[in-house]
Amino acid sequence: MRKDEPLTFSQKELEAAILTLHDIPPERHSAFSGRVRNFQKDKIISGSPGKGIRIRFSMLDAIAWAMAFEFSELGLAPTEIKLAMIYALPLVFDAILSEKEEPEDDMLFWINGDMLSQYLQRQTSNASLSLKMGISAASKISELFLEARVDRALVVNVSSLWRRLNKALVDIKPRELEAAPDLRLPERSRKSQS
Repeated sequence: MRKDEPLTFSQKELEAAILTLHDIPPERHSAFSGRVRNFQKDKIISGSPGKGIRIRFSMLDAIAWAMAFEFSELGLAPTEIKLAMIYALPLVFDAILSEKEEPEDDMLFWINGDMLSQYLQRQTSNASLSLKMGISAASKISELFLEARVDRALVVNVSSLWRRLNKALVDIKPRELEAAPDLRLPERSRKSQS
């Protein structure tokens, strides 16, 4: 890999990284691949443009995949995951890009945990889904509740997810990453996010 080339991954490599993040046993890989195909079909995560056409996934795609499966772990339905991804990814990308070499505090992504209320309101009044969410430093997460902005929340430690994703991807592509063991987003991606 040339130094000026952006780091990319095959679908197989990304799937392997996500499998590692969630400790999915080998006998469940086909069920996991089915979930990946459903997420791609529902446009929750990026997917292949068609049969026989190979696609390379960027680091931004890897982060998006990781967040989609974190939302799945939290029990969100695909409809909620799709909506959460639209609003969550800019917050998550910003949290990851703004982290220092040695972060003083982990960054936590939170969603107000009112899924039952949301579901029942939509069923009775055709109300649209609205998720309240944000990013907070771990040391300040109690303020989220103390200031009564939310009564309950689903939380993902974005800093930890980023570290674990980095490790999983380095384990998959060690030779390509010898020159760049820190998988920070390439400069071009950073600029396009600001």
